[in-house]
Amino acid sequence: MSANLASFGRRKFVSTRALAEILQEVKRSGLPKAASKDSIKRAREKDVADMANGCGTLVTYLEFEREDPKRKPIGTVQLPFVNPLAFLQYIVGNAESYARYFSKYLDGAGESPHDPLEKLRLKGLGIDQLWFTLGLAAARSNIVSHIKGGTSAYTRKAMSLFVEPINALRGFHLHVGGNTVVKFFRFAIFIADEVALKDSFGFKGASGVQICPLCTNIVAESSNLHQFSSTLQPSTSVNPAVWQRCSDASMFAKIAKLHQSFGTISKGAFEELEKSLGWLYIPSGLMGDGMSNPLELTPAYMIFYDYMHTLFVNGVCNVEVGGLMGHLKSVGILQGELHEFLNSLTWPSSVVGSYVALAELIDVLQAVRRGKRKVVVGCSVHERKHRVAKKFAENIRGVGENFESSILKEVLYMNVQDLSDKDFDQLHVGLVQPIPANPRLTWLLQSAMGLHGMVMCARRAHYELGCICAVDDFVIFPSEEGILVRKVCFFASINHMNLACVQIWDAKGGNEFV
Repeated sequence: MSANLASFGRRKFVSTRALAEILQEVKRSGLPKAASKDSIKRAREKDVADMANGCGTLVTYLEFEREDPKRKPIGTVQLPFVNPLAFLQYIVGNAESYARYFSKYLDGAGESPHDPLEKLRLKGLGIDQLWFTLGLAAARSNIVSHIKGGTSAYTRKAMSLFVEPINALRGFHLHVGGNTVVKFFRFAIFIADEVALKDSFGFKGASGVQICPLCTNIVAESSNLHQFSSTLQPSTSVNPAVWQRCSDASMFAKIAKLHQSFGTISKGAFEELEKSLGWLYIPSGLMGDGMSNPLELTPAYMIFYDYMHTLFVNGVCNVEVGGLMGHLKSVGILQGELHEFLNSLTWPSSVVGSYVALAELIDVLQAVRRGKRKVVVGCSVHERKHRVAKKFAENIRGVGENFESSILKEVLYMNVQDLSDKDFDQLHVGLVQPIPANPRLTWLLQSAMGLHGMVMCARRAHYELGCICAVDDFVIFPSEEGILVRKVCFFASINHMNLACVQIWDAKGGNEFV
């Protein structure tokens, strides 16, 4: 007698999609010998333990000193982390899709400024599957808040996994197939929103006089110091030509100054010194004492402000629009009325000038981010990564000692499975999730192209590695008539030839697309 499918998953909530996937797995592989919660946990623990290799186990624990709000010691706490070198060794040896991607760099390419792989390497920055989780203590922020040195100390210890016990900065033996290669690591990018950057590196930001850690001559406008100097610039400056960039040496020199002054002046005077320099003194943090640099950090080069947060998440756009809507609401004008009113206007030149000024600001922000890497590196991939951890955290009711380690192991296993079960969906040029075209479209394309073979179509396609285009997107491309604008209708392929059907948009004005 067949089982009653409608009754499955009723006693405990399970989405129909998840239930279908579980039943399909059981159908493919058969019933397991045991099915209790403890049996599943033991099996998963063993699976993670079996991933260990010459670089160690994939999950390791680091000890942190704890202190109360008055900075009195209150013991220690151990927190789980992914062992990055062991993890890399495992996925290179066991995940074919990642091994194929990684093998492109094993020939030592990348030394030349004209390296053809550099573009691929940069595109990888935006691919979800190429970013991995290192630690999850932030699952409970109160844990980090009691660590001596806070987020900065937590981040330093996490990054130290790349140098202890194996110092990958000096060379790391990686076993790929039957070969062993030596690769040298370095910390190249640290990208986050302003709060995370401040907490990790220890600069004061807007609460200091020198509000930007990357500039030597930008001061808070409220300080008025720029009015008495031809060199200093206010924080409202949008002219990069007058900005003076910090160097790694100048950053560490400020920390060294704090280190030398600590304990030799009063608490109030020391806090004023921190404010004037724009940095906090956190000896156990990333910047240390300013004189030693075991992680070989290059903060002036590494620090990236995520442009998405800068503009939209409590950024320029939200502050301006939020302030306007707040004032209008107080007099009874809501969003719908404002929208209708704005649509009825022909804008005066002064307002157009204001918009152009805002556009110039955005251009400056974008240019700053392109200056280092030639591409805009953003946090959107990290925001999506949050969902993976939250998916497990939100379904765990017992927040005990093993809370973080349980979530971390689930995330780790999902990363491994994601690399093992399928190829990178963003590491190819062509259609994304194609389906066979209908007979009419097949005949039209075969006739137009003079080709025979299977015709596939899709709503999305990768036109470069890591770059995706979708139906209804606007595209520009050069022609004999100049740069033209088109709207995408669909994508197709015949015999591995990729095609895009676009709708022609005729120019209605004197605009030129560049």
